[in-house]
Amino acid sequence: MAFLREEYDTVDDPVRFRAEVADFVERATTADRWWSWLAEDGGAVVGGLSMLVQEVPPHPRDPRRLDGFVFNVWVAPTQRRQGIGRRLVDACLDAARADGLRRVALVATDDGRSLYEAAGFASDPDLLRLRLDP
Repeated sequence: MAFLREEYDTVDDPVRFRAEVADFVERATTADRWWSWLAEDGGAVVGGLSMLVQEVPPHPRDPRRLDGFVFNVWVAPTQRRQGIGRRLVDACLDAARADGLRRVALVATDDGRSLYEAAGFASDPDLLRLRLDP
């Protein structure tokens, strides 16, 4: 939730939002679809990364059936630029490879873009998104 507090200063109903996020994470974790990594320093959490793993149909040239989408990469402001984010990303990608995921995607902030590009992520000019109004 630290990431959400930092990124989204205003939420109409923070109690309801926190409950909805907790419900989502609990259900996804129970289904082994929510993978998370934490970075600690002296017993205190100083960073974290979560990835939602989803089943996808096989591709004619790649029969693997799992993709990952990285959410909530966060490092405490006082701990940034010390390699913690890179170690979290590397751990995530190592697990994705070991478990046979086909692709891993994320939405990069301007601050994080160089970290992800250094780890091998690249922009996809073929991907189009449409945000639907509620």
